[in-house]
Formats: sequence, structure tokens, C-alpha cells
Amino acid sequence: MADEIYTMGVWQVKQGKEDAFASEWKEFAARSMRDMESIADARLLRDIKKQNRFASFGPWKSTEEIEKWRETPGFKKFMERAKEMCEEARIGTFEVVARVKK
Repeated sequence: MADEIYTMGVWQVKQGKEDAFASEWKEFAARSMRDMESIADARLLRDIKKQNRFASFGPWKSTEEIEKWRETPGFKKFMERAKEMCEEARIGTFEVVARVKK
């Protein structure tokens, strides 16, 4: 399962910036999909109880592709905007180490 790689972000958005953040993220994800052939799916989740907390994630084919993406001007621009809109922004690269299915 270690060959399943994901990027993930946890975003604590400033109060009142939630809709702007979600819109900006959606544009960023769509642009990333156009620019990077290896991106086929990206999701933004919003905490039901804490409406200014978001999580984003998406699958990747390789860590090399992720590194290449993180060097693009579009990624850097989005991260700058996210820092303006967020109290906290944490991103990472993760591998699947366990899965349970029914």
C-alpha cells in the first residue's frame, strides 16, 4: 500500500474568509489539473461543526510529481494567498499504511 501517495492540507481559515478560501482553492485545484497531467482528483472538505476548518487531499502517482507541482508558480501563488486567508495552514505528503474496507 505504500505506493498510494496523497497530498493533504489542513486549513484553519480566518473568520469571514471561508467562502473566499473555498473559491480560491477550487480555482487553484482546477488550474493544477490543467497544468499537471498526473492530477485527476482533488477534494476540499469542510468541518461541519467548525465551519472555518478545512482539509484538502488528492492522490498522486509519485512523490516526484508532487515536488514538481509544489515548484510551480501556481502552487506558490496559492500558498501565499492561503497564508493571507488562514490562521494556520499545514500541508504534507502521505502514504497509505493501512486500509480497512467492508
